[in-house]
Amino acid sequence: MKTNVTGSVQSNEGGTGNQATAQINVVSAQSPPSISKSFGAASIAVGATTSLTFTISNPNASASLTGIFFQDPLPSGLVIANTSVGGSLCGGALMGFNPGVTVITFNGETIPGGGSCIFSVNVTGTSTGMKTNVTGPVKSNEAGPGNQATAQITVNFPVPQASR
Repeated sequence: MKTNVTGSVQSNEGGTGNQATAQINVVSAQSPPSISKSFGAASIAVGATTSLTFTISNPNASASLTGIFFQDPLPSGLVIANTSVGGSLCGGALMGFNPGVTVITFNGETIPGGGSCIFSVNVTGTSTGMKTNVTGPVKSNEAGPGNQATAQITVNFPVPQASR
């Protein structure tokens, strides 16, 4: 709490008057959340599935961050898998995502001071090549934008099966 007090008001005709006082509560700025992510495998074959795990952390020791939000547009050649029901340590909520969707949206979570939130989404490779996946910045109601997370995976041609 900061207090500002003026000197007394004075005039030639009226003499000395009162002082003015104002108070303001100054709170320290909160640091934004941070995000990281990783694929469950370094490479998969076209049509195969692996996990994509996100960790969102609150670096503020005692202040909660609310309204946590980010979007993750998957690169061409990756889609959310048919088996994608992401487990979540985010307030006990179980998060599900629609198969075939190419943008992951995370919205509205609260992370307590010093806490983190972890969840996974299964993704399927639909075309070959190195896939670089970058999220948008993670945001909260209390702080400015945080970092972006990047992860890479290689999607290969399926291994041919020998036939007799």
